[in-house]
Amino acid sequence: MKKNKQTAEAKEMRKRVLESGDYYKALLIISEYVETELSPPPKENKKTKKKNQPER
Repeated sequence: MKKNKQTAEAKEMRKRVLESGDYYKALLIISEYVETELSPPPKENKKTKKKNQPER
């Protein structure tokens, strides 16, 4: 089941990239599926953030 979902997403990504007609648009589309330098930074978990802050 997991593999089928990944296959469907891969086919969707490929179709969108090929139809984009532009290298940079294609990179943005790929960044929606996999982490690249164009991907937005991951959101920090509030609990993790508190743990990493120095004690006062």
